[in-house]
Amino acid sequence: MQDEFKLIDELPPELLVEVAQYLPSRTLINLAERATYYWSLFQPMIHVRKLSYFLQSVVRSDHEMVETMLQKDISLIFNRGKVTDCSGRIFDKISAFEYAIWALDKHMWTIMIACIPCNEEGRKVFEHLITQYTKVETDGITYRLNEKTIAEKHFDFENTLIKELQTQVGLVTALGDINWDAAKNQWREGVGGAQKLVPMHVVYEYCSDQNFYDVPEFSCPGVVATRDLDAIAALYKVRTNDFIHLKSQLDGQVAKDNHHQVSLATC
Repeated sequence: MQDEFKLIDELPPELLVEVAQYLPSRTLINLAERATYYWSLFQPMIHVRKLSYFLQSVVRSDHEMVETMLQKDISLIFNRGKVTDCSGRIFDKISAFEYAIWALDKHMWTIMIACIPCNEEGRKVFEHLITQYTKVETDGITYRLNEKTIAEKHFDFENTLIKELQTQVGLVTALGDINWDAAKNQWREGVGGAQKLVPMHVVYEYCSDQNFYDVPEFSCPGVVATRDLDAIAALYKVRTNDFIHLKSQLDGQVAKDNHHQVSLATC
């Protein structure tokens, strides 16, 4: 490794930056830590890679990784970058917090907020989050999917999964003879296609061990979001209310005179 670095040492800055693009992240960090010169040269590239990895962890709803990275660098919560989520949506400029509230991923934004330090830095972070919350509420989030540009405040539960489940329920509860071929096709193509569009936290609700009869309250991480229409509608309603309540929580944190004595989520 030292021999490899010795060869790199002989390169001019423009070639160093070009070569660095092809280095594994760990190697790039090791090189950057060798000298202040290298750190100043490669730090922007390292930041972009770190932010990219963090955003990927958010869209995958990887709570453990998100928490680990935020504990080391809380600015990741509001810095914007480019990310493609698991459904193929391309967000060209979005923060982790903005993605979480667009996806209505309450458990993700709760974990993020719990990582904010109880000090002056934390107060400034909350101010960033309030600004981003307001922007999402006012302007929505823009992304690209299947060569179309879409702008919306939240993932559209109503015109995707809920709509397809309503169609499915209508087919299998229709009066008279049921067209089972149409119902099976709707289940595969309609409901199945809509399931591919949901954010990952909804997928994890589907895969949870919690029973969905009676309709769950979705008050703890990992509860099931079933194929049942009532349960999905309940999830959408609960998460929308969580989003509305989040604004007052954020405002409350900034308004506190002594931030050290308060906490939104176990600071």
